[in-house]
Amino acid sequence: PIPVVYYTPETGIAAGATLIYSYRQAGQPSNGQRSSIFPAIIFTQNKQTILIARSRHNYEQDLWRQTAIVFYSLYPIKYYGIGDATRVDQEEFYDSTNNRFSFGLGRRIAEHLYLGVRAIYRHTNISKIKSGGLLDTVEPVGSRGGREQSLGYYLDFDSADDNFNPTRGVRANISYNEFRESYGSSFDYEEI
Repeated sequence: PIPVVYYTPETGIAAGATLIYSYRQAGQPSNGQRSSIFPAIIFTQNKQTILIARSRHNYEQDLWRQTAIVFYSLYPIKYYGIGDATRVDQEEFYDSTNNRFSFGLGRRIAEHLYLGVRAIYRHTNISKIKSGGLLDTVEPVGSRGGREQSLGYYLDFDSADDNFNPTRGVRANISYNEFRESYGSSFDYEEI
């Protein structure tokens, strides 16, 4: 078990714990990166709860990499409006419940370089909106929550010598995800 402690303006002080299970698949080279599973639970000063579990598995001597993330949060948060003309006196609170899942599968195409596909599912529910407030009256896109589903691609460069305690190497990632109503999303947009 490893303690987790941090601070951000939107969470205040946050604390929790994570567990890390790290191992090498049968047949993996001793100098190859380890597979891992690590769940975490975090509670914040602002009464937010975050549950997350991540995994990464390496197969066939690092020829294939599979990643998965499962995420849940109950996130009371402040809203001030959109743009640079927002004011502190416009502050209103709402609750956001988020469920997310992503799955990726990548193949090594050159030394340290992986090309992969990723599917993402997100569902957000917005509740406890202030009656007559900005979210209630202006109704910006997403103010009632929604579902997001994506298919995408990624390119990872990873020459780190270890997944958790690297002493040398570089990690870089670029990805493209397309969220479309035709995939079941509430919104059409792209993430790069």
